[in-house]
Amino acid sequence: MHYALHCKPIGVLATGLAVATLGFGASAKTPGKTASASRTGPPPVTNLYPSETAEFSAPPPVAVAGGTQCDTNGNIYLQYYPSVEAIGQMMQLHHSVEGPPLTEIKVGPRSTLEFPVGPFQGYKEASGLGYYVTPSGTVYSLACGLGSGSEPKGYCAWLVTKYNHDASVDSTVKLRPPRGVNLQPSRFAAFHDGSLLVAGFSVGRHGGARPFTGIFDAGGNFQGNLTLPDDVAPAPARTKAKRSSPGRLPASGRTAKARRDAARRLFAAVGGARIVGALDGTIYLLRDGSPETLYTISSIGTILREQTITPPGRGLSPFGVSLTGQGDLFIYYTVEGAGEKSVLALVDPQSGKVVSTYNAPPRAGVPACMTNGGDILFARESKSGHLAVADYSPE
Repeated sequence: MHYALHCKPIGVLATGLAVATLGFGASAKTPGKTASASRTGPPPVTNLYPSETAEFSAPPPVAVAGGTQCDTNGNIYLQYYPSVEAIGQMMQLHHSVEGPPLTEIKVGPRSTLEFPVGPFQGYKEASGLGYYVTPSGTVYSLACGLGSGSEPKGYCAWLVTKYNHDASVDSTVKLRPPRGVNLQPSRFAAFHDGSLLVAGFSVGRHGGARPFTGIFDAGGNFQGNLTLPDDVAPAPARTKAKRSSPGRLPASGRTAKARRDAARRLFAAVGGARIVGALDGTIYLLRDGSPETLYTISSIGTILREQTITPPGRGLSPFGVSLTGQGDLFIYYTVEGAGEKSVLALVDPQSGKVVSTYNAPPRAGVPACMTNGGDILFARESKSGHLAVADYSPE
């Protein structure tokens, strides 16, 4: 399993960054500036201005993959490549770009810590799919293990690793999907009790794909499917061509087009999904689409709430999602085909309404999440060529 890497020119970051809810010098009890704003009427558009920047001794993030996360202790979790050369070497070795290790950026002591994936005993090779960080800062990774002999050749054994806070391995479990299900995960999360939410695709024998959302216990055993209301439709498998009347599009052509359109909608919604943990132990699953749908899910597989979110503009897709100290969602939207352009929005998960939007300053870096004080953090390369996190304040 490989990452789709979003790259910009060297020295410019390229993906969304979900950062800690505490800014530099911000207190956990600092009143939120934006969260207390009125939630009626159109959301205001706010400009941001540079406040302060913290520089680290770590190498700079030239390109970011896999998304970023944060915890309530003020730590940032970021997957990034320190150089274009590193990306080139990865592509030469694997003919694709795999996700880099997760780096924890400790803002207080200004230090970094790396969470590698594998190696796994009994598997000849492994490739990381992604990470999940709980609000309290516990890190999990999901990887594809190959060459164990217990799976068919070319099929992944999906391995979930839980880490200690010093990046050492606490435990690793193997996911056991339902019998006959070819699982292709895209996102996952862990609840307080260690049970897992896994979202992705179930691929049929003849290539048809359907959305998969399921609960696994802390030992990796499958507990049950979740049926998301108004979820995206499956992509049909290939069928035999049928004859058509003269002057009409061949039946095989119509079928192929319908199959491609359904697959495009499915992969956009499921592949573009974002997951973030709530402070009360539930999980938010955001499905991309027109409109977007936000599901609140409990550890026993109950859909507690379904909300529709209307993005603050056309052609927007959520790339990064993080939680503020007040429980709102801070969403970093990218604009399709617009290069570096991005839109930042604060969303009330209870109603699905956009509370406010922000203009991302040029050359600020990768948009991060909002601090409890109402500032917004960005990650970028410092003037001296190191990792830096910049604090921007609203007008």
